[in-house]
Amino acid sequence: MSKTIFYFSGTGNSLKTAKEIKTKIEANELISMSQGLEEYNSCQSQVIGFVFPVYFGGIPNRVFQFINNLYVNPPKLYICCINIWPVSWQWATCCSEYS
Repeated sequence: MSKTIFYFSGTGNSLKTAKEIKTKIEANELISMSQGLEEYNSCQSQVIGFVFPVYFGGIPNRVFQFINNLYVNPPKLYICCINIWPVSWQWATCCSEYS
């Protein structure tokens, strides 16, 4: 079963999380959303994950554009948001499964 994780990371927290998820689920690919849709405008993996930070209570524009323009048709889709708000408060990782 092919598994792909797309990630966007500004400070490295989301990249670290994406690497840990990749190892745990034995994903085939770990791809940066910063590479652009020119290279990745569709994904045919059976499991697709998105890992990204939350900026000011929302999704970063780059992530929104990437996901909005990416064609996917997987049986399982995961979204993982990394949120630290405020920095001195609690680290929270929210993962949801959509199928």
